[in-house]
Amino acid sequence: MRSNLRTPRPDDIAPPDEVVLACSHAVAALREARWSSMRGGQSNRSWTAGTPGAECVVKLYGGRPSDDGAERVEAGDARQGSRGDVPDAGPANPMFANDPVAEAMALDHLAPMGLAPERIASLDTSHGRCLIYRRIPGLPWRRGTERVAGLLGRIHAIAPPPGLRRQDGSGAAVLAHGAAILALCPAGEASDRLAAARPPDPGVANVAAPALVHGDPVPGNIIEGPSGLTAIDWQCPAAGDPCGDFAIFLSPSMQLAYRGRALTSAERAAFLNAADPTLVTRYRALAPALHWRLAAYRLWCGPARGTDVAREVEMELAAGVIP
Repeated sequence: MRSNLRTPRPDDIAPPDEVVLACSHAVAALREARWSSMRGGQSNRSWTAGTPGAECVVKLYGGRPSDDGAERVEAGDARQGSRGDVPDAGPANPMFANDPVAEAMALDHLAPMGLAPERIASLDTSHGRCLIYRRIPGLPWRRGTERVAGLLGRIHAIAPPPGLRRQDGSGAAVLAHGAAILALCPAGEASDRLAAARPPDPGVANVAAPALVHGDPVPGNIIEGPSGLTAIDWQCPAAGDPCGDFAIFLSPSMQLAYRGRALTSAERAAFLNAADPTLVTRYRALAPALHWRLAAYRLWCGPARGTDVAREVEMELAAGVIP
């Protein structure tokens, strides 16, 4: 669940009655279910509901009403993506998309391969779009970076489903995106420092054949379950460059946010040693640009997490310098 660190929210919030009613109409198993708020994401609100051993996750995107305010239920159809109100989602995230239709497409594409949860239904409510999928039992990933490299390798080897957004992974495009994020940051010494640290264009072209990329493979979005690792929270997939996924997983600021500590040099090396050597070569060339963009994103997030933003920005820049 992608956190928008500018707008922290309380972890415990009950689902609106209208959302519970709509989901209960869509999925019979939810009619007598007990709902529990999930911790983690702040761009969307999620709950678990159902019976032990057959729990669902209900994700409410952004808390904004659908265009016409009407409820539309389409179980198994990817076209659509009180107890308390869900707060507004805040400013649009300049790094991570939040697309319920794309997530539904990704789940339908990958669940049969065991790489994503099974989608049960998508529906619109007056509080926003909901996605209901089967809960993957397990805990967020914590150790074994080589296994994450294997999971991402399997994902990247799959042809993207038609209709996913295209993402330009060239060095020039990455730097332009980072500059656009930096332009959203408050003016001051930190933004001036980061602007001065912008690396040169590495001259790496976009990938010839875009791969399916997760877009947000942070530790909280990788679940260690009975059958191994599974990726969740597919709201920003794309047809693009796998190196973007590499950078996000290896990012010190992302690891700090979701695991409490950055990867060690040995953990980074284990990931790169287990990944596709051709992609690793490409990642090494793009790393200064990719991590400069992530440094700009961390600066945009600001100090809401209660951590030292300047230190994390420097850690991100250092991560782009691969020995």
